[in-house]
Amino acid sequence: MTTGILLAAASIALIGCDGKTPESAPPYSSPPTDCLEVRAVTQDAVSSFAGELYEPKSEFRSEQPQKETAKVLTCYGAFVDDSLRGDDAELAKIRAATIFIAITVNQPSSWGDKNPVEEAERSFTSSRDQHSPAVKIVNGIGDDAYSFHESSSTEASAETDFRVANATVHIRLNRTFVGAPTPEQGPAVERHALEVARALAGGLDRVMN
Repeated sequence: MTTGILLAAASIALIGCDGKTPESAPPYSSPPTDCLEVRAVTQDAVSSFAGELYEPKSEFRSEQPQKETAKVLTCYGAFVDDSLRGDDAELAKIRAATIFIAITVNQPSSWGDKNPVEEAERSFTSSRDQHSPAVKIVNGIGDDAYSFHESSSTEASAETDFRVANATVHIRLNRTFVGAPTPEQGPAVERHALEVARALAGGLDRVMN
């Protein structure tokens, strides 16, 4: 009888006075400290994307804008060849390759008891739906992922976004050409965006806080 009473009391204590079972803390509390950590796990993929323009000494610029219920790290890198003059022989060459990465960590709300993982999933789904029907659902990267590409008169760009628990990652790659990009350039940039996403997803637990 004594054992039963103790177990019942323990159950009540775990549930709490409001009758709710406490949720476990989300796996991530904040994004990486700076972009050097992001660069470390994506360097091979970024080098492949930038090609001849890649410069190992070029570092991502980083900043950490504060939000009320999320922490964000943004990383931006640009690899540029200013020597290209626009001659006919150079029209297919890449003038610049840029990469933008934003890592957002949803945290417990300061004004409510919303689940940060559920909030991250809801926000991610909303963003994905805004780009529909251009997006392709991607399997094998995080918990959810999607990707798409687009082209303009001189540029080819691609975006790959993925989510792991309460963290979402936005990746945007862009190539600027001397002339107009060929139809193959959009899908090519998207493949590189997916490579960067896979590299970052694979190393996420090593760089996140």
